[in-house]
Amino acid sequence: MLELFENFPQWSEVTTYDNKRPIDIAAEYGHVDIVKKYLHKNENPNSIHTLIRGAIRRRTGSVLDYVRKNYGDEDNSAYRRALHYACRQFYGHQSIKPIISEWEMTTYDINGYTPLMVAIKHRRIDARKTQQSKNESTMWTMTNHNKWTALHEAIQNGHPEIVETMHANMELVDFEKMADMADEELRTPLHMAAAKGYPDLIKFFATEAQNACVHARDFIDRTPLHDAASWSTNDDDENKGRIEFIDILVKLKADINATDIRRDTPLHVACKTGSHMLVKHLLKLKVDLLVTNIQGFNCLEVAIEEGNERVVKYLLEHERGFELMRNAQNEYPDNTPMRKLIRSMPDMAKLIIDECTLTVGAEKSHIHMEIYNYEFLEDWYFIDDWKNGLCENVSRAIASGTIDSEVIKQTVDYWL
Repeated sequence: MLELFENFPQWSEVTTYDNKRPIDIAAEYGHVDIVKKYLHKNENPNSIHTLIRGAIRRRTGSVLDYVRKNYGDEDNSAYRRALHYACRQFYGHQSIKPIISEWEMTTYDINGYTPLMVAIKHRRIDARKTQQSKNESTMWTMTNHNKWTALHEAIQNGHPEIVETMHANMELVDFEKMADMADEELRTPLHMAAAKGYPDLIKFFATEAQNACVHARDFIDRTPLHDAASWSTNDDDENKGRIEFIDILVKLKADINATDIRRDTPLHVACKTGSHMLVKHLLKLKVDLLVTNIQGFNCLEVAIEEGNERVVKYLLEHERGFELMRNAQNEYPDNTPMRKLIRSMPDMAKLIIDECTLTVGAEKSHIHMEIYNYEFLEDWYFIDDWKNGLCENVSRAIASGTIDSEVIKQTVDYWL
């Protein structure tokens, strides 16, 4: 068979539909004698690269051992990528043992990943265990081009169980060093765990005695609590996990009213992208409801701007909903919550108008009166009042949930 390729060398470069040459197939099936003769006459980096991949893919150790012994030096870039490739394969761990070494575990592929990061990203548990058994402390603190460690990778790719096994099998000092490392956006593993909503992971990063990372800020000054609040789903199980995460962070003394670079609090973030259940829970924790961000928007206006209708409805029906409606910005004082609602959510605007209508007596009775509070429809006349303090009479009239003649009298007197 080999004589045919010697007589017709062009045949050796013929490829199948998936770009495999005859020698690649020989490597996959473990024909080490054919591989030896081929490499003796056709040694080039591309050949070595594809042969190694074929041997790893089909778990043919004899070919891999031969190539490793004769062509596997640290200057061979094709060989250096072999461990990364093995870490992506389902049975790659069976090929790792003969090629793994300290320098190989600390090399980077073209994407800036170490072999350990590749194994974690592709959830190759056995490949990760094989590398972890080497216990080379340097590989734990190595980072990719995003400055992610293997711990960042495990969390970001949705593998909390890998984090648990890493914590159980690593030296505590190595794990703590990784847990304190921030990526290029200054996000710690706790930030990522909060964004993913993994409450079970908090115990690995913070305790009541050591809770510094609870207050860690990323490059836009967001805390893990901001990340925990940023989630849009109506899935009860998902929300339960996030609510539990928020409760644990608050118990660890996280600042519930912490502001980021835009002065957004976790409540602002929840109103932008979160569910009404998250907003409701934050309000139970006594967050500052009326705080405004750098644009002068309160949480209601943020929800309106983002089109988060369920949150808007919940806030309008809240006992302090009218207080949220009384807001205006210094730069654009006519851009009030009511005007935002009319533009973006007319149904919600009607809800407010209905709340501002007070009916006295039945429609066909001798005494029938409808009293309209135009505070929000004629808001231009009240903006200064909102900024400088609420009109007590109007506030009492709106806040009253029952028909009170004295309140009605004072309200009518105010309008006159």
